[in-house]
Amino acid sequence: VTGKVIVTLTGRTKFSTEFNYSVISTSTSPAASSADFQFVSSGGPITIGPNTSADSTTTTIMVTIFDDAIDELNEIFEVRILSPVEKAGAKASVGFTDNVAAVTIEDDDNAPTLEILKPANVVESVSSATISVKLNGASGAGVKVKITSSNGTATAGSDYTSSSSTLTWNADETGIKTFTVSILDDALEEDGETVILTLSGTSTITTSPSTPGVTIATGTATLLITDDEPAAAIVTIMSDGEVMPRDGY
Repeated sequence: VTGKVIVTLTGRTKFSTEFNYSVISTSTSPAASSADFQFVSSGGPITIGPNTSADSTTTTIMVTIFDDAIDELNEIFEVRILSPVEKAGAKASVGFTDNVAAVTIEDDDNAPTLEILKPANVVESVSSATISVKLNGASGAGVKVKITSSNGTATAGSDYTSSSSTLTWNADETGIKTFTVSILDDALEEDGETVILTLSGTSTITTSPSTPGVTIATGTATLLITDDEPAAAIVTIMSDGEVMPRDGY
């Protein structure tokens, strides 16, 4: 995308005016040269005029705006005109009305989203299960989210260890972070049991009233813990008093 900074010379003159310019970083939401924008003719000099038939004339400073896929605040840089000089035979100097222009680069990216990926089933004899959380799209302010395990049909303390953690993606980072659920084995023959994983409390690392946000697309998932004990023996009492073993008794 190409942007324009318009410079106006007011007043009639038969002489041209030449000036250089510089870029000033702003303290709030600064845009970065080369990363966010690049001037076509860096620094000048720029020539405007002569102008003998109208009350004003203009010239243009061209700037290339670089697109990215990062959700971020609008970014700002300022252009400052430096020491305009009227050339060749001028009788008076050229002054300023306003020599600084602020340029805002408006962000067009959607807020990133978080999702818990469906976990694989685990056998209760394993020591832990790994839960993956994916950030789709990057944030210029970074992202944090809390993940918590809770009882489904499994019981904390006997089937797994209940816990929570905060997952963090730095500014401009995307992809998968992981959370570990500790699995507890027992000697009971039982049905598969479930643990519920929940995302909550999203925030950005950099905080301000205008900081871009993040949304939760898939905030819950279910982990299934399967049993590893052999089937229990079944004993059948026959009518004559004999005992018949079944199913491995």
